[in-house]
Amino acid sequence: MNTFGEYADMFVKHIVKQGEAYDRIDVTFDRYRDLSIKADTRAKRTIRRLIEDQNVPLPSKWTDFLASTDNKRDLCLFLSNAIIAAAPSKKTIVVGGGFVSETEVRSTDANMNTDLLESNT
Repeated sequence: MNTFGEYADMFVKHIVKQGEAYDRIDVTFDRYRDLSIKADTRAKRTIRRLIEDQNVPLPSKWTDFLASTDNKRDLCLFLSNAIIAAAPSKKTIVVGGGFVSETEVRSTDANMNTDLLESNT
């Protein structure tokens, strides 16, 4: 596995396999806010890597990559979009917490009203 696209493919396959016995799979990403002293310390020692597309190479040091709140946010967004795009047609997949708006929830079922699933925090 060399690129974020390959990582996303593996991630989506894993999610779908774990939920193969169910009609609906919910995926929720945690959000990291930049309001803590820890976040400030992490920001000083991290390297920013933009995930512009699926061909971006994976970082050689995941711990350094994940030390950045911005990198984690971008990874969650990239994986959230990959899950929605690659979802099997017979599965309903609901994804929350990984989009630009931290309260946004998306579903592969166009008829699902996700308003009630959105976070109010």
